[in-house]
Amino acid sequence: MAGPAGGEATRLGIEFTELDLQPAGGDTLADHLVALEGNFVLTVDGAVIYQDDLFPIAELARCLTLWLDAAGGDDFAFDSMSVEEVGALYAWREHDGLLVGSTLAPEHGASLVSEEEFVRAARSFISAVRARLVEMRLDTDMILGGWEMAIKHEKRWPARPGFFRRRG
Repeated sequence: MAGPAGGEATRLGIEFTELDLQPAGGDTLADHLVALEGNFVLTVDGAVIYQDDLFPIAELARCLTLWLDAAGGDDFAFDSMSVEEVGALYAWREHDGLLVGSTLAPEHGASLVSEEEFVRAARSFISAVRARLVEMRLDTDMILGGWEMAIKHEKRWPARPGFFRRRG
């Protein structure tokens, strides 16, 4: 699926409509990342490319944050701990843009978007996830943090409930 007249798509949507905290299966950061699930929607020029009602929203936001922190540049393929197939969202370099799509919806193909549009959509998604986590009174730095936070918090979490809740 390409944009208008076979060119680049003009608008990419990486969005969610809900974000809920499901019971975590353990006490690691990874357990809590996959427990923050919601309704995920990937759109290109308004057309739904992929949708999932139980998608690891926070985990995708964290992966996109790490990709942006590394200054992009490389291909992006969401490698989730809870989605079996790599690439539920992917952005592969192609000519002057990125081919964006989902390996879970191959029938829709991939759409060419500019790198700027992918970065805009990724930042918008991360910002919306961050805002929802704040509403839920969760520690956004721990959940979405960049490389330094990933290293710092890879230790096991204390077994007390609410550890990753925002303090104050």
